[in-house]
This record gives sequence, structure tokens and C-alpha cells, in this order.
Amino acid sequence: RGKAIDLLFITHGECLLWRNGVPIQGLNYVPGDSWSGADRKDARLRDLPADGQVYLEVEAASNRDRIGHYSTLEAQVFERADLALFDQEAWDLYFDLFVPKDLLRRADPNRLTPWEGFLMATLNEVANRVDPRDRTTWPAAKELLKRLYDCRNATYCHELSAIGHAHLDTAWLWPLAETERKAARSFSSALAYMEEYPDYKFSCSQAHQYQWMKDDYPSIYEGIKRYTQKGQWVPVGGTWIEPDCNVPSGESLVRQFLYGKRFFRQEFGWDCKEFWNPDVFGYSGALPQIMKGVGIDYFLTQKLSWNQFNPPDHHTFYWEGIDGSRVLTHFPPADTYNAMADDPGVADPLKSLTRYKDHDRGNQSMMLFGHGDGGGGPRKEMLEILKRIKDFQGLPRTEQRGSLEFFERLAANCTDVPVVAGELYLEYHRGTYTTQAANKRDNRRCELLLREVELLSVLGQLLASTEYPAQELERLWKLVLLNQFHDILPGSSITEVYEDSARDYAEVLGSAGKLRAAGVSAVAGSVASKAEGYSVLNTLGWKRGGVFEVAEGSPKSAQTSYLGRPIVWAEAPSLGVAAIPELDASCFEATCAEEGGRFVLENGLLRAEFDASGALVRLLNKESGREALDAAQPANQFVLFDDHPCAFEAWDVDAYHLETRSPLPPATSVRFIETGPARVGLEMVFDFAPSKLVERVFLCCGDRHLEFQCDVDWQHREQFLKVEFPVQVRSLEASYEIQFGYVKRPTHFNTMLDMARFEVPGHKWADLSETGHGVALITDSKYGYSVHGSVMRISLLRGPNSPDPKADRGQHSFRFACYAHEGDLVQAEVVRRAFEFNVPLQVLPGAREETSWFSVDSPHLCIDTVKKAEDSDDVIVRLYEAHGARGKARLSSSLPFSGAQSVNLLEEPQGSVQWSEGSTELTFGPFEIITLALSR
Repeated sequence: RGKAIDLLFITHGECLLWRNGVPIQGLNYVPGDSWSGADRKDARLRDLPADGQVYLEVEAASNRDRIGHYSTLEAQVFERADLALFDQEAWDLYFDLFVPKDLLRRADPNRLTPWEGFLMATLNEVANRVDPRDRTTWPAAKELLKRLYDCRNATYCHELSAIGHAHLDTAWLWPLAETERKAARSFSSALAYMEEYPDYKFSCSQAHQYQWMKDDYPSIYEGIKRYTQKGQWVPVGGTWIEPDCNVPSGESLVRQFLYGKRFFRQEFGWDCKEFWNPDVFGYSGALPQIMKGVGIDYFLTQKLSWNQFNPPDHHTFYWEGIDGSRVLTHFPPADTYNAMADDPGVADPLKSLTRYKDHDRGNQSMMLFGHGDGGGGPRKEMLEILKRIKDFQGLPRTEQRGSLEFFERLAANCTDVPVVAGELYLEYHRGTYTTQAANKRDNRRCELLLREVELLSVLGQLLASTEYPAQELERLWKLVLLNQFHDILPGSSITEVYEDSARDYAEVLGSAGKLRAAGVSAVAGSVASKAEGYSVLNTLGWKRGGVFEVAEGSPKSAQTSYLGRPIVWAEAPSLGVAAIPELDASCFEATCAEEGGRFVLENGLLRAEFDASGALVRLLNKESGREALDAAQPANQFVLFDDHPCAFEAWDVDAYHLETRSPLPPATSVRFIETGPARVGLEMVFDFAPSKLVERVFLCCGDRHLEFQCDVDWQHREQFLKVEFPVQVRSLEASYEIQFGYVKRPTHFNTMLDMARFEVPGHKWADLSETGHGVALITDSKYGYSVHGSVMRISLLRGPNSPDPKADRGQHSFRFACYAHEGDLVQAEVVRRAFEFNVPLQVLPGAREETSWFSVDSPHLCIDTVKKAEDSDDVIVRLYEAHGARGKARLSSSLPFSGAQSVNLLEEPQGSVQWSEGSTELTFGPFEIITLALSR
């Protein structure tokens, strides 16, 4: 009685201790495995009953012990279960000795400072006078050690803010279901220590992980809420999960903050002011504006310390986005988000002092301590060390603080803060733009489908009084956001994760597909039509038209496709509907022919010639007479590269892969499959065992681009498949679409900074332009690009073995286009052509009068999102400037709106906007995101 009693429990796995049906704490021990969480073998048994009896259960998990390999059954050893008395005096003396000893062992023994000499002399005296087996000698040791702890830092020194952290990948080497259990272990352990250590502060970022606790571990969730009120538990980040920042769309990143911040506000009354994303593979230049638009002032990450060639120049700086928005940014100088884990002791606090690159501008830095990746969080040993180094000479003055308190101190303390403009490109993990291609394809399909569902649901509500499916849309969005986690969408997780992800995407596509069909039906019924004929629905914010293949329905057509589907021409207004005209074959001009051993596709604007190998050998702009391709090098050239990165197969592709270029063998067959007049098509088959690729190339009447459709049975391992287009364009920079805009990157290797960008992320397009002319490559599901000199490449498929040995193996279908244009990408409307390539027109039965519901009169603005407001019946309309231009424009709507407000990305009012006669004037700057709330 009156003693502290611990359970000592060791299995070679991850465990959760339960007491009377309530989770108490995690118990983790996986020898040689740094991914599975903290080495935590003991748990304090508090509030024991009078009879001394307590009922305990341990839930144990068998997880992977290294990347790509399961622990074997034999490795799951049950080692120990004991009750033990806790010896506080021995514990305290151990850590009183540990801190100065650990600091001294990191000194240079040949160049001791006076302080280090004093440490050595004192510890030597302690060692001489103390017998660990004789408790009567311990008080003398404590008195000697007090001399060291009485030595404080100077008046001005480096101030370190430490915060506990259990960086828990929402999926990685474990599936989502196991992550929820890992969260319970990590969070219960953090709560268990908070009572014992009142200074302990612990942070967690991802709202989805909190939702798990709320749904399935209510006692843990109540503990989180209780300690949040006490200030020890610190919600951070403001996003639904910690998302990848290269592949998600701009609207997806907005929704990460929208749903994340709403959760923290509603559940905790907490407004996150920092974006917390320490382990992500690069940061889009659109993020600062998105952060400012949701009330985020600060940004924390660590990952760029991994840079392969060019480490960051600063740990503290203002990050300036492509629009000019700035956020105060900090990289923890210990260069890890798992401080004190790999080398338990004072190493990471010391690194925070010695490695900090901005001492001339301020004296504040942050340290994230605790076991992470597989969760776990801080151990009690870490808390004991931090308790002793609050103000210990030779180490930074250290205090456990919340992130907001740290950033406010940083902002007040810093002077002459440098500015870093544009994207924060990670010189590592470049393979994540391509790995797990099906996952990336489904992500884009879901993003575009949800966009259409929201638009059509708004129209259905306004025009046909249908109910807006708000709850279902939120559920589907959260499934998409969950799968944008930074080890799911980039392709760096195990097989089971992608089985779960495929299931989730199927759920989104199925449910959202039904919602879209209902929305189309409601909208179609609201517009007067004739029973005969057909109409076309355009969900993009500009007038568009052209030849397209009808997947369903049977409008009269001048031609059927090789699949037997009608091919028609139609034109529709901005975000509107119009009848499909009946045109006979004489209205079309697409032709094909075999001339001199070449296969020629031609319309009034383009002439494309392919040779018998399947290579594109000529692409002529007939209006200007300009040749788009380098005549000495074939285009549409599929190329394999050896893909043996030094480490991290699924993540990395190394620069030397470019030295292993190997073109595919010539096509085994080339034949025309459509002969016009609306569209002509060519099919080529490439056999390159063990894989096979069937490519179909189409040229439509009136189009300025070639469309390539590929079906691939991909069975290669450790090979990287790309497609090349050597073009007659010279420029030192190429442009790549990112969220809400684009960035330019070098096409040369002049410097290490240039060379590091040998593989880069992009969204729907990449463009290389010189004065008066250019070529754009457009994709429907690819995100990896490279432009070296005048050779443009799209990265198509990889074959890593780890951590998913099945990665990318199997059937793939994707499309890309080559758009040879006059003028630069702005004059050629590359942004619009890429949207049109990804968002097809939809056919409705019945011929309808031309109707436009929304339009904007500037070619620089895109209407990106139309949705119902989260907390009112207003309609949210989000636009962005796509070209880096400045000017004025008019947004118009034929719908019955009575007024408008400017709102931020959380849909909070920012000021009234004049709305008159169905329109309002907008003033916009380069890459600006504009959001309006329109009143009904």
C-alpha cells in the first residue's frame, strides 16, 4: 500500500492495455523495428481497489517489422508479464546522472570547454563516491549533481520549444484498420502520462484520427477533450489528414482545411493557425494562398532536410506562394519529426542549437519529440530528460509549448526574415508522382465527379427544387480526402492499403455517379425541350464545342466509332446546355491515308504522320506551316528506363535512370480503325514481353491536338515507362500546371538546383513555349513529367517491388494529348484545352434551348467550384486566375440570386459585393482565388 505499482508486459509486437473494458495505455516492443512505435514496456496501475484485485486485458497486433516484409509468426514472442514496485529514488538518480553524462559524451575529449571540463570532474567525483548497490551513498551523489543543475544558461541563449508528437501515418506499412488501433495505443499512452507530468504537451494533427477515437474509443476521446481544456493536448494542423501536396487538386486541398478546421472548431472550440505537415514529399506553390484563405498564418514541416543535393538555406523564413501570399515557416533544426527517439538523450536538443541556420535573425526553434511513423509518441524517459534540461548550461533553454505559442514567440522574436518564393520542391521521392497509377487515376476521377455533382445538385435545387445531398457529399469528400494521405496517394504503401483505397474509390464513383445522374435528370427536366433530338450539357465555365464520342444515347451522327458509338459535333455555352445539331458527313473533314509507307491523319488544321514502327514522325500546323516536331527524332516514342533507386523503391527514382534509356521495339501492327469524316483513328500494338501496349491515336475534325489512348498490360518490375515528344521549341523553362495556377521549371542542368528537378510533378498539362509557338502535353491521370532540352516526357508506369510487390502490375487505361499551338500557353488557352480533355460533354435526350447558368467574361478566370454553402442556403462560387494575369472581369448568372458576398475559403464573410442585374464585377490579381457566396 502507498507504493507505485507497474505492470511490466513484453511481447514482440504492439499492444493496447485495457482495464475493465477501458483502454489505458499502449505497450509496444518490436525488436529492430523503428516503425512500430515507442519502446514502451510498462504501465502504471493507478487507483487500485481495496482488495488489490484488478482485471486487465492486452490486445496484441502482429505488424510488419520492416519495409515490405511481415513479421513471421515465430517472431511474435510472449516474453514477460509481471507486477513490480516502482523505485522513484533510483529513477530520479538515474536521470539526474543521465543528462550530464549524455551531454558530455557528445563533446570532443581533446577540446573540452571549461563547462565540459566541469561536467567531467563532477561526474568523476560522483562515480568515485557512489555505490549503486548502497542507497546510503545516493544522497551524496544527488548533492554533487545539484552543482551541475544549478548552472544556468546565459541571459541570452537559444530558446527551444518542445512538443510531444506521435507522427502516425494514417496508412503505410499497415492498413487503415490497424492505424486506428495504433492511434488508440498512442493517444492512450499520451493521456496516461499527462497526469504524471503536468508540463507535458502533446500534439496531434489529423482530424480523421480524432474521428476514429470519437466513434470507437469514447473514453480516449473524452480524455483528449479534457486535456485539451487543460492545455496539455494540442490540436494542430487544421486538415482532415496530413495530405500529399503534389497530386490533390486545388479544391481537394481547400476541402482538407474546410473539413479539418470545422471539426476542430466544433469538437474542441479550437482554431488551428498552423499547417502541420512534416512528412510530405514537396509543397505546392499554391499552398500559401490556400493557408491564408482559411486563416492559417504559420507552416511547419521538416521533410526538406532530406533534400538530395541542396539542403534548405534557412530554418525560419517567409514562404511566398505563386500569388504573393506569405506564411511564416519553420523547419525544426533537429531535422526530424521523431526527436529523441532514434538516439534517446540530449542529442536532438543539442542539434536544435548547433544546426539552427538563423541565429542572426532570432533565437527560437521547435523540436517535435516522440516515436513516430508508426505512432507511439514520447516515452517517460524523454519527459524526464526534458524536465532536467529546462535551463541546463550547454543546452538550449527548453520549455514544452504548444505550436501556436511557439509561432507567436517566433514571429515576435525574428528580424530580417528571409523570403523563399514559389514551390518547396523536395529533392527526393520523385517516383511518387507515378507509382500506383490506378490510385492516382481514381483520385482525379473522383475529384472531377464530385465537382460535377455539386454543380448539378445546386442547379437541381434552384431549378427543380430537389434536395441538395449535403451529408452524402461530405461523406464522399472525406473518403477522397482520407485517401489523399501522404503515403496512400503517392503510392508508398502496402498491398492491403490499395485494396482498401480501391474499395473506397469504387464507393465514391458509384454513389457520386448516381448523384450525378439524378442531378442531370433534374436539370434536364427544368429546361424546355422538344421530345425529338438530343442536347449536350457543358459543366465548364466557358463556351466549348467539338467532335466527341457518345457513350450512351443514340443521336444521329455522321460516323460511328470503332466501338460502334455515335460520333457527333456539338457546341454548348458556359456552364450550360444546348441542342446537338444534325450534321451530315459533308460538314466534316477528317481524313486518313497511307502514303509512302506512312500513316497520315489529317484535318483542316493538322497533319500527323506515323511510320510503320508506330512513331510520330511529323506534326504540321497547317495554318502557320510550322513543324512541331524535331525531324531527327521520332515522337510518341515509348521508352523504358532501368528503375533501381538507391533506397525506397516506391518513393524514389534517381537521376542516373536517365542514362539507361531503351526505346520499345517497333509496333507489331499498325492499322486504321476509323476513317472519318468526323474522326480518324490509328491503332498500334507494342509487344515487349512480359508487357503489352495497345495505343489508339485519334484526330477529330476541327481539333488542334492529337489524342492518344493506351491500354497496357503492365508486368514489368523495376522498369520505368515514359513517352517522349522531341519538339521544335527552345526555351530555358517549361511550365507545369499545379493547383490554381502553374509554375516554371528549368529545362537544363546548369546548376545543382536545376539538375535536382530531373523529374517533377504536374497536373493536367506541361507546356514548352517559345515566342509565337509551343507544344503542350495533356493527361487524364498522370502527374509525373520531365522536359530536358526540347524533349518532353510523360511518366506513365513504374514497377517497384517494395513495399507493395503488386504495385501497378496488371491492366491500365489512360489518355494523353499532344497540342501543338501558336502563341504561348495563355494565347493558346492550354488550361481550357486540358480541362476539356478531362471533363467530357454529356448528352441529354431532347433538344433544348441554349441556356447558360454561369459565365465569366475573362479568358484568365476559371469557374472551379459551384456548391451549396456549408451553413446556409447560399451558393458558393469559387474562381481562380489561371495565367498570372491581372485585371477585371464580370461574373454573370441567369439564376435567381439577390446578392453576393466575398467569403474566404472557410466560407466566412469578408465583405459585401455589388450584385446587379445578374452579375458582378471582379478585380483579380495573378493566380488569385476568388470565392463568392450568392444569396438566393
